[in-house]
Amino acid sequence: MGGKVEELDGLRGLAAIGVVFSHVLLWMYPYLHMGSTDDVKPSAFAQYLFNSPFTFFYKGTSAVILFFIMSGFVLTYSALQKGASIEMLRASAMKRYFRLNIPVAASIFLCWVLSSLGLFLGAEFQLTQPLSEAYTAPQGALYALKDALFGSILSGSSGFNYVLWSINIEFFGSMLVFALIALFGGQRISLAIISMALCLFTISHRAVFVWSMGLFAFGIFLAVIKYQQTITNEAAANRKMPMCRMLAASAMLVFGIYLLGYHYLSASYYYPARLAGGINELIGRSIDWGFFMPILGSMLVVSCIVIDPRVLSLLKNRFFQWLGKLSFSVYLIHTFVISLVLPLVIKFFGINYISILFSLVLVISVTLLVSTLFYRYIDLYAIRKAGHFANQIIHLCRDKPSTAFTGKGSGSNPSYSD
Repeated sequence: MGGKVEELDGLRGLAAIGVVFSHVLLWMYPYLHMGSTDDVKPSAFAQYLFNSPFTFFYKGTSAVILFFIMSGFVLTYSALQKGASIEMLRASAMKRYFRLNIPVAASIFLCWVLSSLGLFLGAEFQLTQPLSEAYTAPQGALYALKDALFGSILSGSSGFNYVLWSINIEFFGSMLVFALIALFGGQRISLAIISMALCLFTISHRAVFVWSMGLFAFGIFLAVIKYQQTITNEAAANRKMPMCRMLAASAMLVFGIYLLGYHYLSASYYYPARLAGGINELIGRSIDWGFFMPILGSMLVVSCIVIDPRVLSLLKNRFFQWLGKLSFSVYLIHTFVISLVLPLVIKFFGINYISILFSLVLVISVTLLVSTLFYRYIDLYAIRKAGHFANQIIHLCRDKPSTAFTGKGSGSNPSYSD
């Protein structure tokens, strides 16, 4: 039976780079994200790019949505392959905290050190771009310790790393995955139906935390289908109609990528935006289509893995697999690199096409270099030791067997263990 789904590892790496693009361009040219500006008239090229259907590569929200669906898929697929026993799920749930929070805590302390040394210069240079004042007001060590232990992973506190608003969603989404598998993993059809129902009931909700849980549920649904294909050899049986699957998956991939770049002000999304407005009027409520369109796009892209994964086969390339391996480290580290590098670039070179291109190359290069070290010494440690820490806690919290009491001469009832 197959192990890792390599296509998703590569997709995770691309999504992480997309988040870096997103934050660099938000710093240096916010019009590309917002489609409007109060002070600077956008250039002809910027207007062309914003109104094109090719903006998906710098849409950070779409990348995060992809992360959530893929997390639901990978956690479920791995659990089903391992038998989905209650003991395994309990250990996996406990392990998840350490797997996520050790790198998170390291990034928080790194930010605190850099901030305390006064190395973030956005405020000193009087920059006014979005996010330019991030980390420029040093917070105390106690705040860093609180966020490192529980503040970020349990409540999404992001003062020491502005991407950490998503880490508590990742953690609680993981707990949802383990809970649903524990309840219904023995009946995979029930697990798939309930997960899809949960997804449908939540993805149009306005609260980010609520619709994010629906994304994890959709990942569960896809993983169950993929697992069923694997154990029934359905993938081999369907080789009789490869062209049909390939065409369907290709269409899903193209349309999904198109929806990832959705913005209601973009000329390329004029008709989807009109359709969205019409639906809102018809149902009498306001769906936030700025989130909902990328959600649909992400679902289509990840669904290719069960329709015909060959359309994503390029992502099995060694380079994309390397990016996937570094993706969590890139996600955690890139905001510091941006906040260190971009103020200097803007201060001395201004904002123009050359400085933007130079910034993208420099930030991505430095981020990948630092992330390689972070992965080697922090992320790998978390991967290797999370299970050990979880097992120690499970062992300490295990109920002690009760000693049978004879009750001779006491008149009392014997006690029983659970």
